[in-house]
Amino acid sequence: MRSRSIRLFAVAIAAGSLIAVPLAESGSAATPVSCAAAKTVNNLKTFTNTATMSKCTNVPATGGKGVMVTNFKNLKKITAKVTWNKTGTTTLAITQKKATSAQIAKCVKTVGKGASAASSTGTVTGGTGKALKAIPKGSKFSETVCYSSKSVVTLYPGSKIVF
Repeated sequence: MRSRSIRLFAVAIAAGSLIAVPLAESGSAATPVSCAAAKTVNNLKTFTNTATMSKCTNVPATGGKGVMVTNFKNLKKITAKVTWNKTGTTTLAITQKKATSAQIAKCVKTVGKGASAASSTGTVTGGTGKALKAIPKGSKFSETVCYSSKSVVTLYPGSKIVF
C-alpha cells in the first residue's frame, strides 16, 4: 500500500500539468506564472522527483523554464524547490488531494487502460531573485497529472503547472 502511495505522490508532483488555479493575492502585483510542459523523472530510491518544466510564462522572472525537484520521502511533509532559468528559486510546501473520478476517466481515455490521475496543491514558502518577486511567499501552487500503470507521467490534458 505504501508503495502505491509513494508512486501516486511521485506522479502527482512529477509532471507539470496542472489545473489552473489563480495565485493568492499578495501585497505586490504578482503576475501569475504557469508552465505548459514538463518532462518528469521519478527516483523511488531517493523518494525524489525531477520535473524539467518549459513553456513557462513571465519570462523575466522564470527565464521561460525551470527544474522542480520534489522530496516526497515524508508524505505528510512534501517539499519542492524550483530552480528557474538564471532568475532565482521558488520553494514549496505541497499536499496531495485525491483526483476526481472524472479526472481519472479522462486520464484513462488519454493514457490508456489502468491509468489514473493525481492532483497536488501547495503554498510558496520562499525563494530568491526575480522569481520571488513574481511568485511571492504565500502564492498558491497546483498541478494535476495522469500516470499510466507503468508510472509514465504526463500532464493532465489541457492543464498547466500554476504558481
